[in-house]
Amino acid sequence: LKRYGLKEDMKFIDIGCGAMRSGVRIIDYLNPFNYYGIDVNTSILHAGYYSELLNYGVQDKVTEENFCVTDNFELDQFNTKFDMGMAQSVFTHLPMNHIHYCLVKVAPFFKAGGKFFMTFWFCDEEDDITKTKHFKSDVLVETNLIYDIFHIKRSQLTNMMQLRELNSLWELEYLPDPHPRLQNWVVFSRKLDRKSTHLNSSHTDISRMPSSA
Repeated sequence: LKRYGLKEDMKFIDIGCGAMRSGVRIIDYLNPFNYYGIDVNTSILHAGYYSELLNYGVQDKVTEENFCVTDNFELDQFNTKFDMGMAQSVFTHLPMNHIHYCLVKVAPFFKAGGKFFMTFWFCDEEDDITKTKHFKSDVLVETNLIYDIFHIKRSQLTNMMQLRELNSLWELEYLPDPHPRLQNWVVFSRKLDRKSTHLNSSHTDISRMPSSA
């Protein structure tokens, strides 16, 4: 992320932050309160906030207001615009229409030029996409087209980004950088702002969640 321009004073959104096992390193690098995270799983996010942050010694660099439970990619509750974001190992567990939905939904909350990183399992262009694929990383990963864990082709993602709605918002780039589990990195760079329509929200502020104490 630093190689692609992450600076300490930037605002960063971690979509699907989970228990923040990677997030704690980003929190440690950024200025206080510049890291934000959302996740669909209340218990995992709760565990990260009350355990992982403490274990890594960064609990004073964020507050409950930096996190939100949402199943709808909601970011308006943070009342900020982001310089950079990440969705690591998120869309390997969601069908392709969720990629489209997320990119439209979060676009108004990224600054022009902001970068949004994602990871995917890409199968080869000549492969029959309907067949189960196997990827060997630290474990054997079985992927398919219609249920979790998902794979797609680069051409599918490229073609999706030609849709007028997405092409006006983001520019797609495939990255050569390695991933610990051999997934593939891409980055979407935010184009100039345009008027956007907000979709219905479904989110819960982490501050409403019960304390572990």
